[in-house]
Amino acid sequence: MQLVMAQTTGLRGRLVAIGVVLAAVAWAAALAGPVGLAHAGTFEAYLCETPAGTPIGIGGLSEEGLMGASRVYHKGSCTKAKEVITMTVGPYGAGYSNGQGGLYTYSTPAGVTISSYVLHMGTIFACGPISVACGGGSGVVFVTHTGQHDPGYDYRDLGAGTQGAGGSIEATELHGVNWLQMGATCDGEGGDCAASAPIASFEIDSGQFTLVDATAPKVEHVVGPAEGAGPLSGDVEWSFGASDTGSGIYGVNEVVDGKATTERGLDANGGLCVNLEPGGATKTFASPQPCLTEVNGTESLNTNDLSDGEHTVRVYVEDAAGDTANVFDAKLKTANGPIVEAAPSISGVAQVGDKLTATNGVYELRPEQAWAGAVTGHWDRCVSAASCEEIPGATGATYVPTAEDVGYELAYTTTATAEVTDDVARGLKHSTSAESVPTLAVAAAPGTPPSCEGACATGANGGNGGNGG
Repeated sequence: MQLVMAQTTGLRGRLVAIGVVLAAVAWAAALAGPVGLAHAGTFEAYLCETPAGTPIGIGGLSEEGLMGASRVYHKGSCTKAKEVITMTVGPYGAGYSNGQGGLYTYSTPAGVTISSYVLHMGTIFACGPISVACGGGSGVVFVTHTGQHDPGYDYRDLGAGTQGAGGSIEATELHGVNWLQMGATCDGEGGDCAASAPIASFEIDSGQFTLVDATAPKVEHVVGPAEGAGPLSGDVEWSFGASDTGSGIYGVNEVVDGKATTERGLDANGGLCVNLEPGGATKTFASPQPCLTEVNGTESLNTNDLSDGEHTVRVYVEDAAGDTANVFDAKLKTANGPIVEAAPSISGVAQVGDKLTATNGVYELRPEQAWAGAVTGHWDRCVSAASCEEIPGATGATYVPTAEDVGYELAYTTTATAEVTDDVARGLKHSTSAESVPTLAVAAAPGTPPSCEGACATGANGGNGGNGG
């Protein structure tokens, strides 16, 4: 059976008809106005238990007695399976006057509002002319939210007696609502409520709230690589402080070259800041403020799992509602080839016809790397150390300069290649090259006439000397 809002007559009129499950109360929305939606992430909060029946407690719920009422019996724990929230007013020999009873309030932190809710209810009882007489007054059970006024409640039972178990009370499209109240009291319009027996009682099996967080996280005190940093290798790390006054800071995430990594929580907050339904469209928790409002955290990036070169990297924190703030959002350069312990070297005389001999450079692997093959090398012809071209086919450890090399310096370049061994980027290859100190400019072979470059005098064009005298 579904519980529905009771339509009443007058300020405290008797229950006369049953209407439909209400959506938003239009005048309440107009009164409160919509919450600013500049960020406005959404999350879910359960009360008492999850839909799967897992007990999760009563985060967000508080209890109070109204107007000095005595003998208000309540139980709000939900620490065990099938446990429910209850409230019973009476019996009490002195009875109850108008408004005395008990109240549960479900409230949200500043910046967080309720956009919809469902309460799954058990037995509801209120004494009165329709059920059990209780003096001049009537017991009343009601559910109301921010902006509503008696008798315009989400639900009201004014002496109608026991309702069937397993029903629900719900409201949707709410705006500016930051609390929901569930009460059992005496309606004393016609006189006090005699309490030889309970005058009002209700059970809440569980509840589900859709919450809107209009606050945005803030990040400060960031320490780590800055924009344009690099080339970077191995693990790089950012440390930071983050705050959020609404739902609290949930976790930190990375996006590298448009690909998101797995989100990581920062502080479980005693188990409250744990998503109860991973993979859902929105996160779900056991409290309207599940996560800490201030967190210090770190986030690392293993650049060894990235190809060498430039990458777009975003590191950001996220609150429980999915609103974000950047820790870092820019480009980084990475280089994770083997480490050069010693550059290659050349021995011999840089002269046409004489053999030059090169030795390979010495390299060391980085963590989570294995050799991907032997070190390779090649000879270069250089105008200067900064301007070299590879000599085609010259890849051996020895090289004999030719006439084409005269006037150029020679260098030997070796390259070592490693491959990643971790499970994230297994087989990804990184290379490092190192160049020897260039030789002196290559000299011609002994006894070789100097080469003639440009316009040189020859017998064919030297006869103009006869014009003298």
